[in-house]
Amino acid sequence: ADAIYHFVWDQFCDWYLELIKPAFVDGEKQDMDSESKIVAGWVLDQILVMLHPFMPFVTEELWHALADPERPRKYDLIHAKWPEPKAAVDANATAEINWLIRLVGEVRTAKNELGIAPGAKMDAFVRDASAATAARIANQSATISRLARLKNIGTGDAPEGGSIQLVVDEATFVLPLAGVIDLDAERARITKAIEAATKEA
Repeated sequence: ADAIYHFVWDQFCDWYLELIKPAFVDGEKQDMDSESKIVAGWVLDQILVMLHPFMPFVTEELWHALADPERPRKYDLIHAKWPEPKAAVDANATAEINWLIRLVGEVRTAKNELGIAPGAKMDAFVRDASAATAARIANQSATISRLARLKNIGTGDAPEGGSIQLVVDEATFVLPLAGVIDLDAERARITKAIEAATKEA
């Protein structure tokens, strides 16, 4: 039950749906490609089958409510066969997606801690990136831009001024803060927090 819960909530709902969500181009939401629709529908069906022993009435209701011509319901969910996927795991694809999730998560966490709006687009500079990381940045540039809101990823040193430094695997991502936050106000906030923590200690 715990494994199914984390698969559904953490992987499917949290990341998979966000990764396949169509992007906005010039303010217009694009259509989802047909392959993503088919795969998402198939996975959702398998999720309902796996959840059925734990929440039978809800899943049975959803099973019939989600029927469509491409996914007809010829039987009740209680008669469905337990999933037996025969797909092999692609280690390289898994590693790349896990890397992407770590990078996006680190950027979002850093923005949240500094009070930067989640939608604020920032530049980034990467140092010490391996060839594999450079290839991942190139492959996932559109997704990184959409989910992490990193608009330009350059190499070398960032401009002078404050910055966030995030380490993901071997690479360091430097995000300049100039123009994104008020550095003096942030210094004052951190100083006040340090003083409060010191006093409490």
